[in-house]
Amino acid sequence: MMINEALRIARLAHRGQFRKGGKIPYILHPMEAGVIAASLSIKNNKVNEEVVAAAILHDVIEDTDLTYENLSNNFNERVLKLVRLQSENKSKTWQERKESTIELLENNEDVNFEIVILADKLSNLRAIYRDYEILGDDLWERFNVKEKTRHKWYYSSIAKEIKQLKDTREYKEYKELLKLFN
Repeated sequence: MMINEALRIARLAHRGQFRKGGKIPYILHPMEAGVIAASLSIKNNKVNEEVVAAAILHDVIEDTDLTYENLSNNFNERVLKLVRLQSENKSKTWQERKESTIELLENNEDVNFEIVILADKLSNLRAIYRDYEILGDDLWERFNVKEKTRHKWYYSSIAKEIKQLKDTREYKEYKELLKLFN
């Protein structure tokens, strides 16, 4: 099963990694993104395994030693394309990476790409919200970019560019979590 293979690879690739500034194992983020993607991708009582696998694998290229070539041994071109679209080029600045993601989303017509993006960003916002409840504005010190306003710009821009999922429960939760930036 494709989802099990994605979980196996992500678990190995993210072994020893933790969420920013905390003790939560990193693998829980891609797993949560996979669960969100599963919920968003259900059609006719069937989950789109390619979309869920891509959501689980969305960070392995940018945050581990794995390459597209490694993934191509286990996954089809559809999964690889969704992972590639989601992967940031770490040689660019934070601003350039975020602008690139927004531009990709702006020019996107593939609902599956929107699902992977929303799954990742909703998981991130949930974590930020949980930590913000405890740390307040000290939370931003965990990040490379420490200005709350820049994070607000990024997550708000993502919300504006998601076009095909606006009626979903997950998108509405995402919009609600954006209030933490006010």
